Amino acid sequence: MSSSDLQATQELLVEILTEELPALPFLKEWGNIAHKWEQALAQFHIQAPCELHYTPRRIAIYSRAFPTHTAAQIQEFFGPPLAIAFIDGDRSKGLSKAGLGFCKKAGVIDSALGEQFDKIENFVKGTDRESANLPQNFQNLQSPTANPRILGDNRGGIENSAQDSSPQAESLLQVVEKDGKQVLYVRKTQAGLESRQVLGEVVVAFIRSLHFGKSMRWGDAQEGSGSESFIRPIRNIMILLDSSAIDSALGSHSGDFVDFRATADHQSSSAPKSTKSTTSPTANPRILGDNRGDIEKSASSSLRDTAEAVARQSTQTSTQALESTFDNANAKTQKARSPQTFGQQSKAATLLHRSYTPKQQDLLESTFDNAAQEMCAKEAWVQITGLDDYLHKLKNGGVILSADERKQRILEQIQALESTFSLQVELDSALLAQIVAITEYPTALLGGFDERFLALPEEVITTSMKEHQKYFAVRKNGRLYNGFIVVANALCDEFSAIISGNERVLKARLSDAEFFYRNDCATPLDKKPLASIAYVDGLGSMLDKTNREEIISAYLARLYEQDSQQITQAIAYSKADLLSEMVGEFPELQGIMGHYYALAQGLSHDIAQAIKEQYLPNGEDSALPSSKISAIVALSGKLESLLGLFSIGTIPSGSKDPYALRRAANGVVKIALEWNLAFDVKQILGDMARICAYDISQENLARLQGFIIERLESILDIPAQIFRSASRGISADLCTIASNAKALESLLVRDDREALMAVFKRVANITKDIMGDSACGLESWIASSRCVDRQPSLISLRGSQNHDSSSTILESQNESKKQAQGEKSASSSLRVLRQQGEVAASFFSKAESTNTQAILQSLDTSLLTPPESALYNKLLSLNLPALTHPQHKLDALFSLKEELEVFFASVLVNDEDPALRRNRKSLLYAIYAEFCTIGDLKELAI
Repeated sequence: MSSSDLQATQELLVEILTEELPALPFLKEWGNIAHKWEQALAQFHIQAPCELHYTPRRIAIYSRAFPTHTAAQIQEFFGPPLAIAFIDGDRSKGLSKAGLGFCKKAGVIDSALGEQFDKIENFVKGTDRESANLPQNFQNLQSPTANPRILGDNRGGIENSAQDSSPQAESLLQVVEKDGKQVLYVRKTQAGLESRQVLGEVVVAFIRSLHFGKSMRWGDAQEGSGSESFIRPIRNIMILLDSSAIDSALGSHSGDFVDFRATADHQSSSAPKSTKSTTSPTANPRILGDNRGDIEKSASSSLRDTAEAVARQSTQTSTQALESTFDNANAKTQKARSPQTFGQQSKAATLLHRSYTPKQQDLLESTFDNAAQEMCAKEAWVQITGLDDYLHKLKNGGVILSADERKQRILEQIQALESTFSLQVELDSALLAQIVAITEYPTALLGGFDERFLALPEEVITTSMKEHQKYFAVRKNGRLYNGFIVVANALCDEFSAIISGNERVLKARLSDAEFFYRNDCATPLDKKPLASIAYVDGLGSMLDKTNREEIISAYLARLYEQDSQQITQAIAYSKADLLSEMVGEFPELQGIMGHYYALAQGLSHDIAQAIKEQYLPNGEDSALPSSKISAIVALSGKLESLLGLFSIGTIPSGSKDPYALRRAANGVVKIALEWNLAFDVKQILGDMARICAYDISQENLARLQGFIIERLESILDIPAQIFRSASRGISADLCTIASNAKALESLLVRDDREALMAVFKRVANITKDIMGDSACGLESWIASSRCVDRQPSLISLRGSQNHDSSSTILESQNESKKQAQGEKSASSSLRVLRQQGEVAASFFSKAESTNTQAILQSLDTSLLTPPESALYNKLLSLNLPALTHPQHKLDALFSLKEELEVFFASVLVNDEDPALRRNRKSLLYAIYAEFCTIGDLKELAI
């Protein structure tokens, strides 16, 4: 095969024709389809630039530079050392069993050459030099190449090499040097195949790689056709290379014109042999009639019965005529090696728009009998001869193949309607994407409804239009207008019938909504009936959930100093609308309808707003609660769901998250960050688990805490090592971790970051015996030094080289002891309050932080050398405890770099004198402990 053959290209067209594809699951998978097509090509060693498009009834793939051949493949095999490959390591004695075994494995010797073993051994021994009768593979056994090509550690691996056509690429048994030893070596090249030989398998592999969640099945295994699944039944698969059709051998669902060739056709001797195992298509495929879902079975496997099912002919004459027509239609089809088949053979034809009737000359064959022509006209089947012909016929047949072009057409038409009628259309990107996916030739139309329905809540009208009818809502002068935009998928000049039909449907829906709303407003809000609604097995009813949310909301209200009465009342009525008729009809409106019912019954605007916003945020780009009261109500519901479901072991794993707990955790994080709420995940979740009496194990509680921290990482979108450092500091507060992470991220852009990290990591390594695994071993360190008790907060340590800092520390010692005793007593009272379900918010506001003052009190300043004194005084002058902003504290810590470098150059930290060693480690530990309030240095790899 010449290199020019390998570099030649041709046009490829693949169309997978299906029943109408459901928009939502298809669009979810569409983002992966291009990659999966590339993977399918790569399995067969093909690379080609391709365009992918879709309409409601087809997936189209085409390329104008598709290679004619797959890439050549090179295999290399390294065998045993010569000492093992030859008998007694002597070449004159011939190949050993190990050597011959390697030759068999490498494909140099196969069973067909077994009788030549003696000749081979004689050749190796040197007794028979008549090599002309030996396999060519052994000609170079004793003339190894000087520089063989080695393919790394992947022995036997495959390297793509489409251009290697030298004699060296032939399969040769050689001797090469590897790891200092001479070993047997075989290098084999498999020439590239013609692309047409593998394209059928490529397409089938691609189809089977697509996953849409739920699929439909067709075919009948009992009849031999197998049972395959796809998001919707496949009508036809067309594969064209230039103008030549290739059979995909994939089953199609069809009750119309289709080629039902007998099995023998697929096993024709004229077809190239497949290198993979194949299954021939069934002779008795299952026929699906024109009525979607109705199944018509063929009476027998004969071509006569199959032709009767397709063309509805009952005579042998018509069957033979149809068979002859099939032969003419597929005269140009070149058979390819077929993968496992499960249905009918494909054809070089497609369907146009459902409303389009093609011209007679466009039909698949003008020589068909009347029945076949009638069927083609009904379904708009047209023959395709190539890529340009395909694009031309789709365009003229009412099919806009490009989704971008369909979207642009819709937007331009909507803009024209807005300009003509002075309206503003509420464009929803998700709805627009769905409409693009369900139309082949979209046309935007303006419809209307009775003005009396405008008395309904806006959300009722817009939800009915968007979710149920796929309409766009319309506004005029900022207010909702009694009109809508519907996008039709039809080819016609007069759309009045379409508009009036959609108006009738919307009127019926809004009439129902009007009736439901009137009845619901007359029913008082009450949470007691929620006892009849089951929540989750093991967590009781919705009433039980509501009661737990009330306890959690009381906790949060006191923690964040909000009106607990309003919050508790909002929680009590938050789920009451689940029993309303309106929510029963429109589940999307839960919470929103509760807002309107609360206002109708005289509740305050704040309470009604909190009920409305209880589920926010409910998506990636969703709005957040608009007030702190609403934020606490929303937090209560999300935290109850997380704690409750984790307590019974319902924890998200992989892609499985049936209760949307990731979304709930994202909501907790976003609300805390938006409202700057101090949210220590360890403390708050632990307290809530106790006061709500959740039967949650410590393991699952820790998993929940980590689960929320993980969501914070995904929301912040910063380098992983930065977040790990910030999250493993001494604080478990979400807002603190976020601000610390942002401060640490600034380190990445500093020019001196490597020098800084070298110095501070040395500090961390020296003090690791103090830190241990907890990032704060302060109590044990101070206790072993017989220092003062740990203080509740950091004390300002301003000073200079002339200031007696030790005196300042001693003066504050007695006062600090009294304060610590008071905190100890208060903490005891707090534990009692927590056990009783009560909360003292003032204690929650105290952050757990490392006490630099207590560490410095343990120093003996009389033992300090000049470098130590310089570092000590610089540390005091920075007044680190007073710096609350993490970026300011980090900059201050980095300013110690020069003093630390001098310290390490002049001072032996691990001195033999225990007093000096402890004094110096305490000084370094005071620095590292302040760094731990921002993050863990050990996690930074800079």
